[in-house]
Amino acid sequence: MLLLRSRTDVCVEILERPTVEALASALPLAHAVVLVGEQPVLTREMIERAPRLLVAARMGAGFDNFDIAALTARGIPLITTGSANAGAVAEHALYLLLAVARQGPTRHQAVKAGRWQRTFGAIELAGKTCLVVGMGRIGHEIARRATALDMRVIGVDPRLKVGSTGARGVELRASLEVALPEADVVVLACALTAETRGMISVWDYVLGHIPLEQERWRRFNDYYINCTRHVDLQIDTILKELDALGLAENTIIVFTSDHGEAAGAHGLHGKGPFAYQETMHLPMHIVHPDVQGGQDCQALTGHIDFVPTLLSMAGVKPGQVSEIAGQDLPGRDISAVLTNPPSADVHAVRDSVLFTYSGLVTNDHEIFKLNAEAKAAGKKPMVELIKAGYRPDMKKRGSLRTVFDGRYKFSRYFSPVERNQPKTIEELYQWNDVELFDLKNDSVEMKNLAINKSGNSKLIMTMSTKLEAIIKAEIGIDDGREMPNIPTVDWTIEKVDL
Repeated sequence: MLLLRSRTDVCVEILERPTVEALASALPLAHAVVLVGEQPVLTREMIERAPRLLVAARMGAGFDNFDIAALTARGIPLITTGSANAGAVAEHALYLLLAVARQGPTRHQAVKAGRWQRTFGAIELAGKTCLVVGMGRIGHEIARRATALDMRVIGVDPRLKVGSTGARGVELRASLEVALPEADVVVLACALTAETRGMISVWDYVLGHIPLEQERWRRFNDYYINCTRHVDLQIDTILKELDALGLAENTIIVFTSDHGEAAGAHGLHGKGPFAYQETMHLPMHIVHPDVQGGQDCQALTGHIDFVPTLLSMAGVKPGQVSEIAGQDLPGRDISAVLTNPPSADVHAVRDSVLFTYSGLVTNDHEIFKLNAEAKAAGKKPMVELIKAGYRPDMKKRGSLRTVFDGRYKFSRYFSPVERNQPKTIEELYQWNDVELFDLKNDSVEMKNLAINKSGNSKLIMTMSTKLEAIIKAEIGIDDGREMPNIPTVDWTIEKVDL
């Protein structure tokens, strides 16, 4: 930038922490644009508003914040400085690795609280095997630094020849499946793409790994569809019996599911502690003798509304619901929208819906790993767990709370032993990993608006307030009472039962 600013024939305008609006207003006069960091994103709309644009550049590696198709259509080249900060990124990766291995954050919090103990479960990295996924410039710099720590380094990169010894003495492996059993620690030094998203998943130990290949996922989805058809056949048997008994015209049927199936979205399959549409936006069918079939309704609702609705359909008056149920019910009665389902507004029943996920075994994947490896070796998982002295890391953020208001979906992921009710944006980010998606403009949930903490702070805190309000209304005190007393849990299980 100093070289450019020293020239009299070049006008340089620097936008400090630019908002989307500020960048958009500056683009019409620009012949070149240089983005530093992940935000903001140069969208197709912005590129169309920049008729003079001749070149785009990114300070760093990757193309996440550019609409490549729009640049290509205009014939605008995109330049990156991939090696400029490779050393800094590698150092940061090793810093994080050391912080986790030596339990730095835990020790720091303990000392601040006036406690000092010698045993924190720290491990020594010397002699351990480090797997580097992606052996580009950054991957090689990470390998060089890991070798300096007396670590053995293995790598996976589809662009490099398998079986050879790469730069820095890195032993290359054919695939993740081959490399992972050898690794004590894993460092991801690859770009986040459709192919790499979700490449390492806890569910792989339980449900099996499905490579990111179209044919493999087609087989899985065919299998899943056939399972769904089998369920439909069982339901058809029930419906035919209702017809045979003459009850079909006098029976209300509600059909739904307790969870969805990721089916490859975000590189995932099954259910789990994530709030993507494929696993939380479920079908619900209601057959009512007095309502014409074949109609759709867009009103927000959830499982918590089923009991009040069924009681209402059975003729129970609102004042009698609590008496019959034995308690006040936090759900809503959705039966009113059945009078004209297509005309019901998205907020006709409620302003938002709450999605929660709490689990012990999904909080730390190590229990799945040890069980899977023991079974594969023909050993008893319980014995191997005892030998390993297994205790899960409950500091990992494997619980989540999500609110969806019909457009924005906001989630915070937290540790089950660090439950919190954030009042400020600083508290929110200190104790949680945060996601915010705009499903109106990002229906596939690929752009996490919460990454731009300062630029989207107002929207983030608005959604956080909505989440805490619905938690209070529908859960009450969110203190983990749905989970067992963690210190007394016996982790020597025989099998994982989902």
